[in-house]
Amino acid sequence: MMQTVVQMRSTPHYVWSTADVLGQGATGSVFKGRHKKTGDLCAIKTFNQMSFMRPVDVQMREFEMVLKLKHRNIVKLLDIEEEPSTRQKVIVMEICTGGSLYTILDEPENAYGLHEEEFKLVMKDVAAGMNYLREKGIVHRDLKPGNIMRCIDMYERAVLRRPMGKSFKATVDLWSIGVTFYHVATGSLPFRPYGGARRNKEVMFKITTEKPSGAISGIQHTEDGRLEWSRALPKTCLLSRGFKDLLTPLLAGILECDSMKMWTFEMFFEEVTKILNMDIIHIFNISTATSLRVYVNPTDTFANVQELVAVQTDIPAARQEMIFDSYHFAVSHTDPASTYPKTSPDNPIIVLDNVHTDFSRAEYRELPKLPRFGTSFSLDNDAPLAKVCASVVWDCQRSTAALLLQQNVMRKAVKWFICVMSRETEQLRTDTHLLGIKVTNSDLALRRLLDQHFLHGKMLALLCYGTSSSDVQRKQGELQQLVDGKRECMQKILDEYANCEKQMKWVEERILVEETLKELWKDKDTVGTQEKDRSVERTQYVLDKVVATFLQFKKDKSLKRLSYNEEQIHKFEKQKLSANCIKAVSAYADEFVPKFKHLYAEVARWFQKAFLYRQKLAKVVNLLDKVSTASDQMAGNLQQSVQKQHRIVDSILTSDVLQNQGPSQPPSDVTPPISAPPSVAPSEPMSHSEVVQLQASVRAVREEIKLSMAEAEESTKLLRQLGGFSLENGIHVEGVANG
Repeated sequence: MMQTVVQMRSTPHYVWSTADVLGQGATGSVFKGRHKKTGDLCAIKTFNQMSFMRPVDVQMREFEMVLKLKHRNIVKLLDIEEEPSTRQKVIVMEICTGGSLYTILDEPENAYGLHEEEFKLVMKDVAAGMNYLREKGIVHRDLKPGNIMRCIDMYERAVLRRPMGKSFKATVDLWSIGVTFYHVATGSLPFRPYGGARRNKEVMFKITTEKPSGAISGIQHTEDGRLEWSRALPKTCLLSRGFKDLLTPLLAGILECDSMKMWTFEMFFEEVTKILNMDIIHIFNISTATSLRVYVNPTDTFANVQELVAVQTDIPAARQEMIFDSYHFAVSHTDPASTYPKTSPDNPIIVLDNVHTDFSRAEYRELPKLPRFGTSFSLDNDAPLAKVCASVVWDCQRSTAALLLQQNVMRKAVKWFICVMSRETEQLRTDTHLLGIKVTNSDLALRRLLDQHFLHGKMLALLCYGTSSSDVQRKQGELQQLVDGKRECMQKILDEYANCEKQMKWVEERILVEETLKELWKDKDTVGTQEKDRSVERTQYVLDKVVATFLQFKKDKSLKRLSYNEEQIHKFEKQKLSANCIKAVSAYADEFVPKFKHLYAEVARWFQKAFLYRQKLAKVVNLLDKVSTASDQMAGNLQQSVQKQHRIVDSILTSDVLQNQGPSQPPSDVTPPISAPPSVAPSEPMSHSEVVQLQASVRAVREEIKLSMAEAEESTKLLRQLGGFSLENGIHVEGVANG
């Protein structure tokens, strides 16, 4: 077997070993090197014969241009030097110790793409770096996590060896960004012909030239089979629904083949900037036990937020009830989203449908299937097999953690809802008391009206005694109409309020005194997976073993051949790999998911019962609203009656009949009822003492009226103050009958 000769190579200022290979490409190799004086690490790229096919002056011009690039997202070119022995140019770059993005995506943990926050970092850095290059007038042409096709023109020339009819345009980079973003988001390339792009170049070319508008991926599952296009990211993708809704149209725009529909760089950078500047509101849909991430613009209002929540939950804005930190989530409809309280996955806003309590489906992640374990021994096949196994167990670990989080939030939602219901009940108790004051004052105002009616009748009986004017008698009848039926109407209001008090007392005893909702949940808090069960730690323990086996198989594959003992160990590790994978997946499917479903069922039953009490509260709200409205109408009617009463009495007192004709005899101590006017007696001249007595009686009656009116005015003012009475407890009363 031939062995590779390790050499130490150098330039005037740098030295490197050919054994320290960082990477290899079509035009050369990259090695880890050091500065001779400082010892600083660097990356040194040497070139092969293919790279020298281009003129030296062109290469140098490009090198000098790259030397001027200064940006945090562009790998810095430190120097250009020449090897004394070969007279060949090498370029010295800053070293990136974290590995390439392709290396990261090649890890089993990222088999289904990066996590959302990591993806956004990639999006931010790639967009910033490419924008900087564009401002410098540079087309990158080789943006990739691995070797990825760029655009139609580039693919024709590079893969099919067809002549290039035109130079590369900036759309090369847009297409490359789209492919890279899809790869980073899903862990797979977007366009995959059967057998791979290198083996099936013609189909690959067909994919890139005939892709339907809006499609972001195309896969050929069988040889010569049809292409399966998709306009959506796969379900295995780790990105949230909210972020997918933003990313998908962006990918469709930059992976567009039609030049008329293709996005420009300006559109791309504007959209990326918009996405990265968005705020995240963490929402938990209790009816499906689903954690959601709602992306909002900082200036969005509550109405905008409700629309976005409706898209992800199918709960219309009018039926959304939101609870946060044991309170109703109450914000001004004009407040921007940037001012909302901070949420997190474990402390989200709980959203529920306040009309339909549908708990028919709990959502959780389905695990990918484990690969089949053959009995044959193969270093080449076992390494990729172990990689797939590790990726499945990684997904199992993430899903187990997600299930635990969902269950913790479900328990929190129950406790928050108990607090909300208790607070609503306390508020209704206060509102019921306030309404009682309001009804009492309405009743008091009615009594004052009746008192004034009596006093006015007494005074008019004195003044109009012996008067036969039909106009006066008609007005006396109008006074009587002002009080007819009001006593009965007020009694009805008092009876309805008594019913309110009775039902409110029943609800208060159940929710506040007996704490029924807490008692209903008391024995359910231990249902489901608990932190003490250490489900995440147990899965992580198995995952560590599976990953260790994968790394060992990867090492075995690189050795090509194993000794007998090493081979036996390999076979034993393969058996353990199978057992560990089954152990992890079985624990998830047979223990963690059933426990999750059990808790979900208990939460569903509890909320169904809680909503029965909520309906009782809603019924009380309806009754209070009905009584409040009737009391308001009574108060307004009484106020109008008092004013009209004054006008009628004043018109009688100033009438010509009373001005020209006085009473014929002293008044009696017994006042005739106004409904039955006294008979008219013959008019006789009155003595001086009789006139004085009449005047004193009139003054006394007017003082009584004045005092009664003052009390009525005070009552009216109080009624006006209570006129703003409302039930601000967040209870939805739709569909609940009055009673």
